[in-house]
Amino acid sequence: PPEMRFHAACNEHDLAYAFGGTPADRKSADRQFLKSMKLKSACAPWYKSAYLYPSAYAYYASVRLFGWRYWGKS
Repeated sequence: PPEMRFHAACNEHDLAYAFGGTPADRKSADRQFLKSMKLKSACAPWYKSAYLYPSAYAYYASVRLFGWRYWGKS
């Protein structure tokens, strides 16, 4: 699960989702989530970043596709 690999990024993203807002706000929150996960991946040793980058993009795609169900619901 993303929480294990990207704990801080997930917490920030969850907080943004709890506050909600416009569709543009959601898109911005999701982009920040991806950016945070990519930064974490860049700081990891090469053997971890090899799977962290694809995981980050998979998690980003998941929140873009299914996150609307949780946006603004705390």
